[in-house]
Amino acid sequence: MMDHPNIIKMFEVYEEEEAVYLVQELCTGGELYDRIIKDEYLTEKTTARIFQQILHSIVYSHKNKISHRDLKPENFMFESEKEDSNIKLIDFGLSKSFFKIDETSGDVGLVRMKTKAGTSLFMAPEVFSSDYSQACDMWSAGIILFIML
Repeated sequence: MMDHPNIIKMFEVYEEEEAVYLVQELCTGGELYDRIIKDEYLTEKTTARIFQQILHSIVYSHKNKISHRDLKPENFMFESEKEDSNIKLIDFGLSKSFFKIDETSGDVGLVRMKTKAGTSLFMAPEVFSSDYSQACDMWSAGIILFIML
């Protein structure tokens, strides 16, 4: 339901008895992880361009009350193999809404998350204590920035 140039678009979901098929936007440029491995590190200019897009995807998700909770280079894909290709946030399998409406009172509010979810090397310290907010995504983004440079 999110529509942003730096977030993968999902068009359809097909469920069968033993499988679920997701029809998504085609990205042919590979993962950010593969680009970092291939180049060993990215230039400051390239990193700035990519990281700006990463931040745009996070801010948009948070405005829509969704925390990704598994940000890592493997969860960003390039649209194409072009050097200046846009990047897309993928894999919302561990994402969670941090917004709730109390059905009894009608009150709305933000929810602190409790589940230890994500990839340990990219998880914010507060995730390990099982009491965290959407800010955990910003910690992960900082680690990605460090790795790119």
